[in-house]
Amino acid sequence: MVIGPLDSCVEILAGNIGLRVVETRLLICYILGYLTAFGFKLRFMNMHLYSIVTGLFIQYFIYREHIVFIYIMLLITKISMHVIEREKQPWIIFVLNLGISSVYLIGESYLNYGEVVVNFTYNTIILCQKLSTLGFCYRDGDPKYNNTLSKHDERCRIEKIPTIVEFLSYSNYPCITMLGPFFEFKDYINFIDQKGAYADPPFHFLKSLLKFSTGFIFLGVSIYLDGVVYLDFMVSKEFGQLNFLTQTVYCFLYMKSYAYKLLAIFSFADGSNILSGFSYGGKDEKGNHKNDRNVACDIVMVETSSNLRDIYNSWNVQVSLWLRYYVYVKFDDKDSKSNMKATFAVFFASALWHGPYPSNYLFFLFAFIGLSTSRMIFKQGWIFSFIPYIFKRILGWILSWMFLSNLAALFLMRTGANMLILMGNTRCISLVLVAAFYLVFSVISAVTPKSKGKEGKEKKKVE
Repeated sequence: MVIGPLDSCVEILAGNIGLRVVETRLLICYILGYLTAFGFKLRFMNMHLYSIVTGLFIQYFIYREHIVFIYIMLLITKISMHVIEREKQPWIIFVLNLGISSVYLIGESYLNYGEVVVNFTYNTIILCQKLSTLGFCYRDGDPKYNNTLSKHDERCRIEKIPTIVEFLSYSNYPCITMLGPFFEFKDYINFIDQKGAYADPPFHFLKSLLKFSTGFIFLGVSIYLDGVVYLDFMVSKEFGQLNFLTQTVYCFLYMKSYAYKLLAIFSFADGSNILSGFSYGGKDEKGNHKNDRNVACDIVMVETSSNLRDIYNSWNVQVSLWLRYYVYVKFDDKDSKSNMKATFAVFFASALWHGPYPSNYLFFLFAFIGLSTSRMIFKQGWIFSFIPYIFKRILGWILSWMFLSNLAALFLMRTGANMLILMGNTRCISLVLVAAFYLVFSVISAVTPKSKGKEGKEKKKVE
C-alpha cells in the first residue's frame, strides 16, 4: 500500500530532476534513511527491531524481491559461525563472504554487462565487509587472547556469536541504505545499547542537516557534468586526435561526474549518521564534541591532498580501514618485502571486491604501482629539496590527479572493448609514465644509502 504511491512519486520526480528512475529511487531511500535517524534519538521502541523493520522496508523499496540474496548471505554466515571451529573461522568467513559477493557480481556483470545498474550487489559488497570481519572478531573474543591483541582488535572482539536478531539489525541499519560506510559489529552493538562514547551522544541536528544538504550540491554538480562530458566521445576517433593535456582535463571532468555522485551518497550517509548519533566519537582534548566515527569520506582531504596515499585513504574511509585491519595488517611482517606483499594484497582484494570487470583489475594494478611510486618518491625527498614546500604540494596535487583522471576514466569504461579503445586514444601515456617513474625510483632506492633516504624523509617532516 505504501510502495505503490512511492513508485509513482519516483517516476514523476525522475522526469523533473534529470536522474534515472532507479537513481531517483536511491535518492528517496537516503532521504528516508535520514528520517529514520530520528528514531535512534527518540528510542521509542526496541532499537534492534526498529533497525530491522525500517531497514527491511527501505531495502525492499529499492531491491524488491532481490533482497533474498542479501539474506542468503546472512544465513550462510550465521550457520558457518556455528559449525566452523572458532579458531579457524577468520579466513574461512572472510573468503566465504568475498566469494559470495564475487559470485553475485559475476552474475550481475553477465546479465548487465556494460550497463550501469543500481541493484542489490551495491548492498552486498558492503555486507561482505561487515560479515567478513565477524570470524576475526569472534576468534579474538576467546579468553586465551586476553592481553595479546592490538588496540583495534581488542576494541572489536566479540565473546559470543551474534544472535539472529543482532545479525538482522546489523545488516539492516537503515541510515546508510546502500554504499556504506562499513562499520564494526561491536561499534554497532555499543551504539544500540548506548555504551561507551554512545552512552549519551549529543543531538547535532544542524550539523547533520548541513552535511546531508552538501550531498545535494555534489549531486547537482554531477548532473551538470553528465550533460557536458560523455563516454561515447571518449571512445570516438575525435577524442584520439586531442592532445594529452586536453584529454586529461576531459577525463578529469568525466571522473568527477561519477565521483560527485558517490560524494553525494557519502554526504547523505554521514549526515544521517551524525543525526542518529552513530558517528559520535566523544570529546577531543579541548572538550569539543567529535563526529569522527564511521565516516564515509573525508571530502576535504580527497579534494586537497597532494599524494596518492592520502587520497586513497580519505576517499572511502571505512573501506580503507577494513582493508588495513583485515588484509594489510594480516600480511605485513614489518619488513620491506612483506610491506609490498601486504600492499598488493590490499589492491587485489579491492579488485575482487569491486567485481569481475577487466577495467577493475587494470585500475587496481596501476593504483598499486602509483602508490608504490609515490612512496618511493617520498622516501627520496632529498632529490626535490630545492623546490619550495608550497610548490611541491601544488605539483603533487596536479600529478596525482593527472594520473588518477586517466586511470579512473579507464575504470569507468564498463566494457573491455571500450577500455581498449580509450587506451588507444590516450596512447596509455599516463600509464607508461607512472610505470617509468616506478622503474626509475626503484633503481634510485636500490642504490641510495638508507641514511640518505631517511634524511630526505626527515627534511620532509621538517617542512
